[in-house]
Amino acid sequence: MKTLLLLTTVVFALYVFPSCTFAQSTYKTAAGLEIDFGRGSTLAGPTLKNFFTNHQALQVDVLLGSNYFSLGAFYQYHLAIKKTSALKFYLGLGPEVFVGLRNDAGVSLRPMAGFDYKVTKLPLSITFDLKPSLLLGSSSEFEVNRFGLGARYAFR
Repeated sequence: MKTLLLLTTVVFALYVFPSCTFAQSTYKTAAGLEIDFGRGSTLAGPTLKNFFTNHQALQVDVLLGSNYFSLGAFYQYHLAIKKTSALKFYLGLGPEVFVGLRNDAGVSLRPMAGFDYKVTKLPLSITFDLKPSLLLGSSSEFEVNRFGLGARYAFR
């Protein structure tokens, strides 16, 4: 199943990349709510995204779930999709530190591929991404079935 999902993601990326151009962000900073869901716990919490160039952004999430909380910082590179200025495709990567309520803690590496849609007439940015998790440490495991959904107020 993991192989099929990974293969689907690669084929999807190969389909999207040829129709992408270099993106220029229509906003500089956005703050809002991020939901991380999929296999395992669902987490939600505040998120902040800041573009430090036209194509590059840093996203920081503080997410809370029923058994643990996490802090993640992710670098993202954005590409515009032809024929629309509001929808962007992005790839990213970053670490996430989590602390559980049962005295467990860990670090994971989170690659991501997703879409960022800036609503044209509203200061609203909506994102959806595939965000698998590679747990680092003695009991390494890779969880493919993780997704992110975000809604942010976009500041200029």
